[in-house]
Amino acid sequence: MKIILICPYEEVSPLGILNLATFLEEKGHQAFSLFLPLVRSETPAETEQVLGLIEELEPGIVGFSLMAAHYIRSAKMAGEVKQRFPRLPVVWGGVHPTLAPEECIAHADMILRGEGEEPLLELLNRMEKGDPCHDILNLWIKKDGDRIENPLRPLQENLDLFPFPRFNPERTYILSRGKIHQFSKKIYQDSVWRGGQIYDIMVTRGCPHSCTYCCNSAFRKLYRGKYLRSRSIEHVISELQYVKEQFGFVKSFKIQDDSFLINRSDDWLKSFCSQYRKKVGLNLMANLSPGQISEKRIELLREAGLTYVQMGLEGSDRVNREVFRRAIRKDVFLKASSTLNKYGIAAHYDVIMDNPYADDDDILEMIDTLLKVRGVFSLRVFSLTFYHNTELYHRAVADRLIKSNSDPYQVGAYYMVEPTYLNKLMLSVPCTPGFLVRWFAKKRSSRPAGLLLRAYYLVYVIPFFKLLRLLSGKIKVFNLLVKAHYIMNHIIGFKKDNSSATKSRSHKGLK
Repeated sequence: MKIILICPYEEVSPLGILNLATFLEEKGHQAFSLFLPLVRSETPAETEQVLGLIEELEPGIVGFSLMAAHYIRSAKMAGEVKQRFPRLPVVWGGVHPTLAPEECIAHADMILRGEGEEPLLELLNRMEKGDPCHDILNLWIKKDGDRIENPLRPLQENLDLFPFPRFNPERTYILSRGKIHQFSKKIYQDSVWRGGQIYDIMVTRGCPHSCTYCCNSAFRKLYRGKYLRSRSIEHVISELQYVKEQFGFVKSFKIQDDSFLINRSDDWLKSFCSQYRKKVGLNLMANLSPGQISEKRIELLREAGLTYVQMGLEGSDRVNREVFRRAIRKDVFLKASSTLNKYGIAAHYDVIMDNPYADDDDILEMIDTLLKVRGVFSLRVFSLTFYHNTELYHRAVADRLIKSNSDPYQVGAYYMVEPTYLNKLMLSVPCTPGFLVRWFAKKRSSRPAGLLLRAYYLVYVIPFFKLLRLLSGKIKVFNLLVKAHYIMNHIIGFKKDNSSATKSRSHKGLK
């Protein structure tokens, strides 16, 4: 049976619908993938391109995979599909339909909740045979003016049963420059960050944490049994070798697991690193949790090719403990960052701002913590977004704290940080001498300081990060520029000053 899977994410990624398409292909179905990498709604001409492709392929069903930020676009496109092809079934799946099925079912004939391979395969098998589909686990189905809400099936623990995602050039399409093109390596490189030099993979599914702002806090409530699962080393290495052979422009692999080292034994890590070094040999990037970082593990990963780590600070100790329920303390974070610096690993740290449950002292604590970080690092500042049915969403609704700036339907809402004084100061930390950060922190109630920070932010901070972004495709130049900047801060002696270390929330060093 033919199915077309539509992905409205901002960038073409091998994760998601390609997992489904590859699995369905191996099971004998014709699975077409269509990527619509936009940060806006499709124009009428682009919509017509999508409808024309559906008409040409003549699928038996159309699928959409989406997160909250893609809800409006997907609803609009699904409406166009139903208007043009009223008898063509539409199924929605992904994070948002899983967490907000009542909302999503209004725009689809079926909602696929949770992991999609097995229920989607069962759906296509039954549709092909003309069998009833009303009782398929994981599906919500409209039927005779009502809807059937089937429960979730247990998660598949053996991830090696699922093939790793592969682009099938004959059945993969990408919207590029207003037109839909059949997949080619050139089109792919034009559609992804850094020209495709970084390739995303996942070794595990699930997350060991249950942060209240994250979808995983909701998923854990939906599922019972083993939630965190892993592929075998052999399965992962096979994917990496395949990508290296097929895409010669790939220079680095990024492990997009929520926390790659969680629940990993030393023996497992030794085996993985050994095989990666011998059989793959490209640069390695990973998301890691501070509490799982040790010198022994980082040394193993560095020898395998680790060059870059993304790690979350997120909030102050109080916010992490009382609001986010993250078992991460600033001392653990600083120890982990020190280890990364010792082994020459470039680091990228995440923090969450615009949090109605945080006060100035919480923000100052985060700034103070980052000023103690040694080594080269970049910073990504997120605006707290309340996603549907997460634990923090329900708390914020009860407390009447939901704000329009945290609208989960906005593309990139989590990047839309409010232009407050402390937010600007936080964003300035990576490229600003420590003494200047502390001066701005102490003078935060002063109007002249506010005007000066605004001017500094516009004249220096924003252009600095724009320059980094322009050079992001030139990895060596990009890394040299970042390192030169931070080394200069160290040379003039202003970047690090541990005299501001605090043992309480008073932050005397910043006040």
